[in-house]
Amino acid sequence: MDTVRSKTDKMSLSNLADNLKKSKNAVLVVGAGISYTTGIPLGYRIPMEYGGAHQDLLKEHSILSIWQKANEEKGKTPETFQEQFVVEFIDVYLNSTELQQTFLDWLSELEAMSGVKSDIHAAFVIAWLNRVFKHLITTNWDFLLEYQIEAIYEEAYFDPFASITYTYGNGKTSKLPSDRLFFLEQLDAEDYFWHPRWDIVAQESDLENLNRWSRPVWKIHGSPFFLACPACGGFSRWKHTNKLTVGDPCPTHAEHLLQPELTFWGYGIDNQSPAVWKRLKGHLKRSDMIVVCGFSGAGSDAYLRTKIEEHPNTWVVNPDAGEWDRSSVNYIKGTASDLANMLISDFLT
Repeated sequence: MDTVRSKTDKMSLSNLADNLKKSKNAVLVVGAGISYTTGIPLGYRIPMEYGGAHQDLLKEHSILSIWQKANEEKGKTPETFQEQFVVEFIDVYLNSTELQQTFLDWLSELEAMSGVKSDIHAAFVIAWLNRVFKHLITTNWDFLLEYQIEAIYEEAYFDPFASITYTYGNGKTSKLPSDRLFFLEQLDAEDYFWHPRWDIVAQESDLENLNRWSRPVWKIHGSPFFLACPACGGFSRWKHTNKLTVGDPCPTHAEHLLQPELTFWGYGIDNQSPAVWKRLKGHLKRSDMIVVCGFSGAGSDAYLRTKIEEHPNTWVVNPDAGEWDRSSVNYIKGTASDLANMLISDFLT
């Protein structure tokens, strides 16, 4: 019998909604689980499936045999060889421009990685844009959240003064007032400039580009669409529309070469970008509620999970509790779809 009980027993999405309605400074943290239904592999399956498509390159770097052993133990527990393969794969990746580029290209071509219409992701970003959540933190490499945001803004640019209406697959609609999307800066007596509020923070240099009206998506594991220059930070974020590759000179700082901006298993924003982690810790500490979905907090993500567990009002919506300390959080057995539907029904329509 399971004797581990949640912080408050028998919590439900209606309890979460009641608490969220009282919140003034909530944070939403989402992980790979919210994108699983779009076909993006989870966890170690990503490098494993890449390895299956690039056998010659693995052989060239002497990691084919460990991949083969890892592939044979698929579905078994523990996945010892998979973990060993991932460690060796990352070591090669960090030292091989060719593998970096082929991996980014392969990731970018995965179905849904660059984004497709998704009501689940739309509900999360609309809840964030409409200030149901003050901050949005994601560990996802995919651009599914950003795709929904871009689609909303593309419509908004036709008339920045008008509200935007988003229609879900079930026919329900959400409205976004223009001031949730833009900051109106007066240039002179008659002229104004509409500043988009949304931005992305993936590394320390991105912090310098934030304005007082900015509302960034905290994309703390980077993305295959990011190429970074040490001098100017994130660049070519929509890589498929900017024909730049790993190792190319930065268009602004030719003395620097563009590098991938991915945070791998075994690494974290706490060590890779301490300034970003310091800012995030501040947001988490000052928040009055944290809602987590699709984020297991296992492995190298434990630093984020344990920090979230310290908060007195944390709610976790996942199919299973995983690594979460159920004595410290309000755990709700549910999916990303369940949470999105609650947000749509209780906050967005």
